[in-house]
Amino acid sequence: MTWQVAPELEEALRRAAAAEVQGAALAPARLHASVIERSLRYTSERQALAKGRDNDDDLAARAVFFSVADAPKLWQPLAELLRVAPAFASSPLVVLDIGAGCGAMSLGLIAAAAALGCPALTLRLVDVDPRALRIAKAACAQYAAACGVPCEVVTASVDVTHGLSAMPDAWVANDLVLAGSLLNELAPPQALTLATQAIERCKPSGAVIIIEPALRATSRALHQLRDELLVKKRVAVVAPCTHQGGCPMLRNEVDWCHQEQPYALPPLAEAIARVTGLRDGAMKYAYLVLCPDVELARAKQTLVAVVSRPQASKGKLEMEICGQRGLETLRRLNRHRADGNRALDRAGRGDFLRLVPEMPIVDAETTVERLARAAIGPLIR
Repeated sequence: MTWQVAPELEEALRRAAAAEVQGAALAPARLHASVIERSLRYTSERQALAKGRDNDDDLAARAVFFSVADAPKLWQPLAELLRVAPAFASSPLVVLDIGAGCGAMSLGLIAAAAALGCPALTLRLVDVDPRALRIAKAACAQYAAACGVPCEVVTASVDVTHGLSAMPDAWVANDLVLAGSLLNELAPPQALTLATQAIERCKPSGAVIIIEPALRATSRALHQLRDELLVKKRVAVVAPCTHQGGCPMLRNEVDWCHQEQPYALPPLAEAIARVTGLRDGAMKYAYLVLCPDVELARAKQTLVAVVSRPQASKGKLEMEICGQRGLETLRRLNRHRADGNRALDRAGRGDFLRLVPEMPIVDAETTVERLARAAIGPLIR
């Protein structure tokens, strides 16, 4: 199923950017060049990641393209949280967005709140860049109004590189703490400090959602952070993992875990993607949902997660799975396909499976239950 980013979200960001940057920075040719340059810094030229953040061209690229494209990355992590804690959908939420930039994560949350009927949002946006925060605040206010979601937006220009100590003292006891594409810009000790303090800023019933790029290096850094948090802090991994042990992806340097979801961009961002050659119709990202309430993780302990695309060849179906037993290759020979295991035919990366017996070799006697990846995206208009 393809998720659709609403044109109203894009329009809110475009208007907010137009009020902050010079008009020339939004001219198509110049904007396209800025998007390509920023994309290179996100991927192959990461040593220059912070370059240009104070100029109009880079700010326009982040607001008009990347924030639009990144907003729906929140939907699956949030949906997985709602699978085990459905009360999040029906309660007013106080949300801390760390490294908010131009507001991608908060805008994605507003879209989800509208789809789920969340009664009200309080958004606390933190970023070192005051100009990006002005764009985020204006865009969130406009988009929330368009969605009919009561929403208060407050901002604080803070450098969180060394933690959250400089944040307003009152910004504690949050229902959700969001960190989108932030930790990969920090050294590992700084990322661990920030993630630990984010957990401390949660209510006992709250959650932290961390979203990172799907590159091998950034995903593996998130896996390492996950393991360190489990050791150092009383916290549970609600998603995408089904276990609280060490991440098996770290045992082999070529392995990493990430998500892939087909989606459709709204008109302006789609045109930019087409001209620049960026995006291939699927968003890719790595994520963690962490909760201080360790009991929430128990709901998935009998499941395995599908962490690769299924491969059908030479009389068999195979896919990589991850669960209590670690990383394994699930295999079903075609001659063992039966009514009880036909759910495998629909399985894909991001889905969860319950196997009886709990073995990676599926035969005609094995029962397979598929829990499709939780989804908010299809509900959003």
